[in-house]
Amino acid sequence: SMKKRNRFGIFTLVLILSLCGCTQDKIPMSSSSDIQKEQDTLPEAEITPEEEPFLYGYQNLNEEEKTRYRQILAGIENYEDSVTVEACSEEEINKVSNLVFVDHPEIFWLEQQNYSFNQKENSDVDLLELNLVYNMEKDEIEDTKRQIEAKAEEWSQELSNYENEYDKIKYVYEFLGKNVLYDSESENNQNIQSVFLNQSTVCMGFAKATQYLLVRNGIFCTLVTGKVIPENMEHAWNLVRIGENYYYVDTTWSSSGFVPEEDSIQDFSYTYLCCTAQTLERSHVPDDNLTLPECKDDSYNYYKQNQSWYESYDESQIYQVLKASILEKREKEDFKFANEEAYQQAVSTLAEGNLIEQAVQEFYSFDGENSYRWNVGCSDAELLITVYW
Repeated sequence: SMKKRNRFGIFTLVLILSLCGCTQDKIPMSSSSDIQKEQDTLPEAEITPEEEPFLYGYQNLNEEEKTRYRQILAGIENYEDSVTVEACSEEEINKVSNLVFVDHPEIFWLEQQNYSFNQKENSDVDLLELNLVYNMEKDEIEDTKRQIEAKAEEWSQELSNYENEYDKIKYVYEFLGKNVLYDSESENNQNIQSVFLNQSTVCMGFAKATQYLLVRNGIFCTLVTGKVIPENMEHAWNLVRIGENYYYVDTTWSSSGFVPEEDSIQDFSYTYLCCTAQTLERSHVPDDNLTLPECKDDSYNYYKQNQSWYESYDESQIYQVLKASILEKREKEDFKFANEEAYQQAVSTLAEGNLIEQAVQEFYSFDGENSYRWNVGCSDAELLITVYW
C-alpha cells in the first residue's frame, strides 16, 4: 500500500486596491458656504434606493464623503479624464475613491494603481481634481462591457434553478473555483476582465467576479481586502448576507492547491464558503477601511451539513467512516475538525499513522502483486484532512 501526506499550498497573492497621491499631504478645506455653492455645479452619479443596500462602502461614509463618492462615480461612469470634487485631505479622498472600487466590481477600465490628483487652480472654491488613468481606449469600453455582461448572463442561467440565497452563493463559489484558473501572470488580474474574458485571475479578480455575479442576481455581497497570515501577503475576499446574518466567502481559497498524484480529481475546499469570522481569522486579517459586521452564525457550514464535521477526535468513529467510505467506493472523504487538538490527533493517525491501512486491509487481501492507493491531504489553516481513494 502507499500513503502520502501532502500539505495544501497557499497561493501567491497580489496587490490590492492602492491609490497613489502625488501632491501635498493636506489640501485646505474650503468653508461650508463655498462648498454649498459649488455643489450645485459638480456632476454627481445618481444612487437609487434600490441600489443603495448593495453599496456597503457607500453606507460606511458620512454625508460629505457620500457627495464626493457620487462625484467620483459620475466621472468614472462618464469616462472623464478627470473628476472635480470638493477639496479634502489626501487620506479622505483616498478613502472615498477606494470605497467606490469596493462597491463597483463592474468598473474595469481604470488603472487603479496610477490614480492621481491635483489641486484645481483658478477657482473661487478649493477643489480637488482627480486624474483618471485608463487601461484601455475609451471607445473599447462599451464593447468590453457587452462581452463581460454576455458571459455573466451565460454563467448566471443556472442560478434560476436555485431558490435560496445559500444555494446561489454556493453555485457561484463552485463555478468560479472550478472554471477559473488561478494565475499570478494573468492579464488584467485586478479587474473582472481577467475572469469573464480569459477565465484566469488572482484573488482580486475572484473576489470582484463573485461580487459582480451575486449582486446582479440580487444577493448582497461586498469586497473585503486584507492580508493572509503568517505570510502577511495582501489578499481579497467577500462578505455576503443571508437573511439577517453575514458570512465570509473566499472563492480564491476554494481550491486548496492539493492535487492527488496520478489522479484527475482537483481538490476542492468548502471551508471558506459562508464561514464565520472565527474560521476566517485563523488565516485572514481584514483591513480597517470598512466597519465589518459580526459573522458568528455557523448554519451554513458545508462540512456540518454533509456529516464531515467532528467536534472531537474519536478513533473508532473515524475508523467506521473510513470503512464505509471504502465500501461505498466514494472518491474522497473529508474530516473537518472543530479545534486544533482534535485535528492534530487525526493527523497523527490518518496522515502519519496506519489507521487508513487497517481499514483498507479489512476489505482487501494483498498477495504482493496488488496494491491499493490513497492520498492524504492536510490543511493546518482549515483543520481539514481529506483522504482520496
